[in-house]
Amino acid sequence: MTQIKSTIDLIMEKTKHMTLNDEEKKALKRKELEDSVRLFTYRFIHNEREQTSVLLKEIEGIASPDREEARQLCMRLLVQEYSPFEETPRLLEALQAVHGNISPEAFQDLVCSLKAAVVKRQSELRNEAQTRCYDELASKGIRGSAIIPVVEKTSFWQAASAQLIESFREQLLVRLKEHHR
Repeated sequence: MTQIKSTIDLIMEKTKHMTLNDEEKKALKRKELEDSVRLFTYRFIHNEREQTSVLLKEIEGIASPDREEARQLCMRLLVQEYSPFEETPRLLEALQAVHGNISPEAFQDLVCSLKAAVVKRQSELRNEAQTRCYDELASKGIRGSAIIPVVEKTSFWQAASAQLIESFREQLLVRLKEHHR
């Protein structure tokens, strides 16, 4: 009499000789590390009551060879949540603590200098967007001192603002990596 096998038994029988090679194991381990870091970083970001020390303990709990990679990924995730136009001292405190090799004063100076450059560039972009709006309205025959265009609604302004924030984030990461050496 033949034995009836379940689907799982059939799959197990067909795959018992299959194993992961070293490259696949490394990729799987990296994916698990990234998922773990994302989980505890987003939990920190979205839970206002969670302390920076909890985030640091999570990083310290990662095995030594992967700890630096986890620290870098955590910093990248924190920077992606940071906006130079919003006050988020908790996020900045966490970023400085996760970095670990920069004093609070040096970190504050770094962020302030980058923010000042962004604010200056934002002002330039606002003027350019406003000029574009006036020119577009003038081409349609709409002119006058009572005309005040809503710059923030223009596609130019929205794209330029998004690019400005992304550029700020990239510069912040680069400068933090320079301090890490």
